[in-house]
Amino acid sequence: MEIGCITVSHKKAPVERIEKIWIRDYSSLIKKILSHPSISECSFILTCNRFEIYVVGENVHNYLTNLSEEFGVEDIADILTDDTCMEHLLRVAAGLESMMVGEDQILGQVRYYYNLCKQYGGTGKILDKIFSKAIHVGRKVRRETEISKGSISIGSAAVELAEKVLGNLDGKKVLLIGAGEMGELVAKSIANRNVEAILIANRTYSRAEELAKKIGGIAVRFDKLEDCLKECDVVISATSAPHPVITKKTVEKVMRNRGNLIIIDIALPRDVEESVKEIKSVKLFTIDDLREVSEENLRRRLKEAKKAEKIIKEELEHLKSMLKDLK
Repeated sequence: MEIGCITVSHKKAPVERIEKIWIRDYSSLIKKILSHPSISECSFILTCNRFEIYVVGENVHNYLTNLSEEFGVEDIADILTDDTCMEHLLRVAAGLESMMVGEDQILGQVRYYYNLCKQYGGTGKILDKIFSKAIHVGRKVRRETEISKGSISIGSAAVELAEKVLGNLDGKKVLLIGAGEMGELVAKSIANRNVEAILIANRTYSRAEELAKKIGGIAVRFDKLEDCLKECDVVISATSAPHPVITKKTVEKVMRNRGNLIIIDIALPRDVEESVKEIKSVKLFTIDDLREVSEENLRRRLKEAKKAEKIIKEELEHLKSMLKDLK
């Protein structure tokens, strides 16, 4: 039996390409993959800048090549097999493959999607061992190195980007759309800045109230977004909505009576219609624009990354021994 994966990530793919292959019907995806006669197990990982499918079976490279063509990602996908595939997953769980090296969120995402795929019957004894090892390695790297010290995330990077564009956020009004996990990371990062106000909008108003209370922000009703857009200097949007929550029509209306506006969209699928960037006096940024912050973060963490890589090499050998015992 062979192990392999398709990986499409921020390293090769812009956000619009990852957005196009975003999948919500997890059960159907697993059934489709397992219906192929050469595949016996499968799992996947989906994040705002990563789409990966892992399989166990025979002739997996050929299968994954065909699957990448079916998804239309053959030009931006990497297909990895056996040791290279397993090492990649360990690196992903450790935070080494993240746009923000060392970020903590990816470990929880790996665990979440593994449990989900197991629940839907996608994994078996081989992927159970591999993903369990990856989660163990993710914890060990964070425990034995300082790769996550002062951990940066996509959310905090969005705040850094806003600071770079404006010089600083002193006295600025910031509107945060979305009070989920990513929204909370943004909110905590903004709370350390000397802003005038943090407005938090969420479809479930009680979630906005809860987050606002944590960081000293102001909860606003989702149907008041347009009014908030009129008075804020920066908008950071991070919802899980399947469609845009900020349209060109709304922003055009808002911009008739105000000055410059910065919008940073870190959602996938994207929260802001791409055509918004055509509007005069509006600067629209997406996850792709966080690369500069990412590179600076990597430079700061290079020493700890080398320690993490040593742990991964050792744990990979242990994993290979464990898999031999299964055969």
